[in-house]
Amino acid sequence: MERRLAAILCADIAGYSRMMGVDEAGTHASFKAHRSAIYPIILNHGGRIVKNTGDGFLLEFPSIIGAIEAAVAMQTLMAERNEHLPADRAMHFRMGVHMGDVMADEDEVFGDDVNIAVRLETVATPGGIAVSDKAAPRRDGGLPSAWSMPARIASRTSPNRSMSGPGRRPGPTRRSRLRRMGRICRGNTAPRSSACCRSTI
Repeated sequence: MERRLAAILCADIAGYSRMMGVDEAGTHASFKAHRSAIYPIILNHGGRIVKNTGDGFLLEFPSIIGAIEAAVAMQTLMAERNEHLPADRAMHFRMGVHMGDVMADEDEVFGDDVNIAVRLETVATPGGIAVSDKAAPRRDGGLPSAWSMPARIASRTSPNRSMSGPGRRPGPTRRSRLRRMGRICRGNTAPRSSACCRSTI
């Protein structure tokens, strides 16, 4: 077993179970097509797939900048692919990014820092990225201006910043769980709102 510093990205599709209930075969085929489309982005930023799940994946990157730039590129591509789809067929990834010390055993990674990335994914808005404070200071200059972070929110897990770029606004259920502490910005590159937050989980 090996220990190493790594950037971890966790992603899943918001509302995937509902979509599978409506059209199981079509939803699965669409997800596979999206995953194939974003795979080159992962490779181009030095990442590797640690694990595929039914509606998402866990990635490892040697660089936090590479991880966040890949996350932004994937969300941007997904927004483009969703643009001409009916709203009920569009797929929106939620992504969590954290950097820390992980245990590597064969092709798997384990540890608290992996779990933090998984928890951050649940905080992210559909089409957005939640980045831990441990990782966020290292990403300055690596994102478009629409992904800046002028607002703060607070929730129950570890410190993070949640950025919504080319995606949808957080729903009322998610907002009800978070205590707003600042303002939300709107980006100028997304077809819908672009909200940027910082939170303490």
